[in-house]
Amino acid sequence: MVGRRKPASKNDTRGYAVASMPSKVAEEQELKAQAQIDAPDAPEVDDDDGASESGAAAAATSTRRGASAPLSTEEQSRLEQSVLGMLQGAPSLKKLQSVVRRLQQPGVNCRWFPQGRAATDVRRTLCVGCGDGSYELGMLLANATEDELIVTFYEAEARLKQRYTNFAVNAWVLRALGATLLFDVDATRLMESLEAAQSPPHMYGSICFNFPQTGSAFPGTPAWRDVLLHLIAGYFSSAARLIETRLIEEGVGDGEVVLVMMDRPPYGELPFDELADAVGLQMLRRGGV
Repeated sequence: MVGRRKPASKNDTRGYAVASMPSKVAEEQELKAQAQIDAPDAPEVDDDDGASESGAAAAATSTRRGASAPLSTEEQSRLEQSVLGMLQGAPSLKKLQSVVRRLQQPGVNCRWFPQGRAATDVRRTLCVGCGDGSYELGMLLANATEDELIVTFYEAEARLKQRYTNFAVNAWVLRALGATLLFDVDATRLMESLEAAQSPPHMYGSICFNFPQTGSAFPGTPAWRDVLLHLIAGYFSSAARLIETRLIEEGVGDGEVVLVMMDRPPYGELPFDELADAVGLQMLRRGGV
């Protein structure tokens, strides 16, 4: 469904898009996330061997092949498949780093990394409430976006390492792919928490909340509905305010707020249009992804 309300002015083109996720995939993600929320804390992963942002950004390229030896197309494809295969399980961070760094060698135009992408005007997408970062990592690995991603998390980095056993790996790969990671960012208080997290002062072409969850109550119950609607309403309000402020400051005429949800009841029955309209957002498009 695509709809549009008349903008308040010719320069006011804020909007929001609702994209639905296939039910089976989204349900698996929901069950996984809920299980992680309910599970006892896992021991913190020690990633001092180079899993920091600076370590990923300045990854060494020396391997047994030698930095000057170019990769053939077949070798590059094999390495890319190896990365994807390792990420399906619980890979050793050091082993994964070794493979990724070979793909980062000068002269290797892997599409995952900034140097392997087409030179275009960069659009920045702010992702909020990113859980363990796996959805956003999937977006980059599947080339579902060419945007520069600023990936934000509700909790502190140390807490996420304890909560999610795969977070350290996801975070390292996200940074290696050029994403910026920010922590302690509240989707309902974006202006304040982004400033506190020292967010880069950029205009975001898109602000995206991929499958928001609250971790409380059973889906479809009144308690679940109330808490989730409160979260989404807060997100719409906060994102609209952030886009409006950046539009005024930078004189850019558009920006969108994206919400990704499952395409079946009870999720599809929530009044997204009413929540968006209440904060001055207009529907741009609605459809499956």
